[in-house]
Amino acid sequence: MRFLAIIVAIIALFANLGIVLTGVVIFGDDHGNGPGGGGGDSIVSIEGPSSLTVPEMMIGDQAKYTYKLFAQMFYENRTSGEWQRYTLTGEGEFLQYIDEPETVKDGFLKSHMSIKTVYSTRANFQMRIEGNDKDTVVIPGNIEVDRSDFVNLLDGHQLMATNSGSLSINGLGSSFGNIPADVSYIADLRTYPDPNADAAVSMDDAIYGSGQVLYKSSKGQYIPPASSQETSWIYDWQVDGAYRVGEHDTYLINVTTRFWDFFNFERSIYVSGDSPFYIKGNTRSNTSFSDEDETFYIVLEFGMDLYPGDRSLIRGDRAISWGDASNDEGYVDRHGGGEFAEWDIAPRDGSAVDRSSFSGWTLNQAMDFALDRSVELNAFMDEYGSKGSIVIEDSVFNISKEDRLGRNTTQWWNLTFSLVASGEEARDHYRETEEWPEWRYRILVARSVDQKLSGSVVSTFISRDEGDERHGRTRGYLDIDSMNLDREILTLTASERIIKLDADVRANAYTGNTLNEGVKYYYGIVGISRNAIPSLALVEQILGITTPGADNAFGMQYGEVWTTGSTFSAAVDANTGQLLYVTSVEGSQLAAVFGG
Repeated sequence: MRFLAIIVAIIALFANLGIVLTGVVIFGDDHGNGPGGGGGDSIVSIEGPSSLTVPEMMIGDQAKYTYKLFAQMFYENRTSGEWQRYTLTGEGEFLQYIDEPETVKDGFLKSHMSIKTVYSTRANFQMRIEGNDKDTVVIPGNIEVDRSDFVNLLDGHQLMATNSGSLSINGLGSSFGNIPADVSYIADLRTYPDPNADAAVSMDDAIYGSGQVLYKSSKGQYIPPASSQETSWIYDWQVDGAYRVGEHDTYLINVTTRFWDFFNFERSIYVSGDSPFYIKGNTRSNTSFSDEDETFYIVLEFGMDLYPGDRSLIRGDRAISWGDASNDEGYVDRHGGGEFAEWDIAPRDGSAVDRSSFSGWTLNQAMDFALDRSVELNAFMDEYGSKGSIVIEDSVFNISKEDRLGRNTTQWWNLTFSLVASGEEARDHYRETEEWPEWRYRILVARSVDQKLSGSVVSTFISRDEGDERHGRTRGYLDIDSMNLDREILTLTASERIIKLDADVRANAYTGNTLNEGVKYYYGIVGISRNAIPSLALVEQILGITTPGADNAFGMQYGEVWTTGSTFSAAVDANTGQLLYVTSVEGSQLAAVFGG
């Protein structure tokens, strides 16, 4: 699915570049006109103003833009002659506005009065796929994304974001052969960042936000927040003159950076005293690598101009009441409905087992059964237990019905025991043995209940163990750097109680108090990642956002986009009990389209 991944990843640019600059945007030639490129209104150099202050946002502020995107990725293996080129062109409309304040709940279910910012994207695109071993394919499509961010009026902390989007690609199957298949998706996502953490300051806010006064001589640096993947990057910015863009007197701000020897970045934005939103923007950069064997580059150009017409830029008429404490219940760092307990190899089951989906077959019961019955697992524990800590790195629970009436059901726990080690230890092992360590042990255990007229028959058994290609000793280990666990963490049953407080979770994953058949409930020290929940990558790419992460988490997922065409998932932080996200995707069943 390499082609699909590349296509969807690039399309994500439509959804996120217009909102806030957060990362790599890539460029080659200047395709615009006037300083900074980008086309649109005429740009004329002017003498003044001598200083400029971009006004602070007000309720009702609105800006509507047209924009164009050009992106290209190219790879060539000079030895084999293999080459591939992916070119995406598109154009669309982007709208952002400040909506009325409203009360929302954070991930701990505490209420706050918030200010709502809305972003709306509509775009058409065309992907051209070329290569030495394939016919040239041109694939059209479109994307629509609506996002709302909610920020606490009291102190500016981020509380929640809602996202809904759709993606359609026409004839995607033609890139895999003569399969005239269309692919479409609808995605919804609610995310809950940690309300106790200060919001990251965007590049735009750092340069001209909060009523800062700009002069023709103004310049400085923007350093991304410590949590960003760009912590070693420094962006230089400066005011490069005054210009009249259409009817607006503006300052041109140029931002540049260079990262090592293969990445160059340039961004030009025109800001004015007429609106908190910039008047015009263009971003360009290029990243490349080349040696005697291969060449690789990525190119992107992205330009935004105010939409033609009198209503493209509307100034709000009501100040935002920052510091407003009405309806604010304050912050907590642990969920009030949580139950927290010390853990050893795995989290504790908790006190509400009888009222949970895990009644009769909890995580600790499954773990104890595996340790009691598996000779090979015990040998693994004996061998590596003296070398360090062994913990349950991840575990997955699900229920299956073995007959149509549901009288015979089986509860499954797929467990991964892992040695906690450092990367240096793993590398030492490789240097000594020329093989990467197999410091993980996977085992699948089950409990079956058969309801007969004479009563229930219960049996427990090991389904997969040593000898199964995906179970027994497997390659890998738990990196000690990913271990960030509180001494007390959320219990299994408390995690389910919290996640069920969400109405969408109850509607999509539960019947009464019990998980539906096919819903996977998991616990993992590695937390939220694309490896743990592959569907998250698709949701993020469609919506152009990043879901909140956690060092270790409880969560659920129902369905797989690849096999079923839809998925639903949600997660809570195991350290705090905070709800992290709730998301769903409906769309094409790719396995039926492409086979497999």
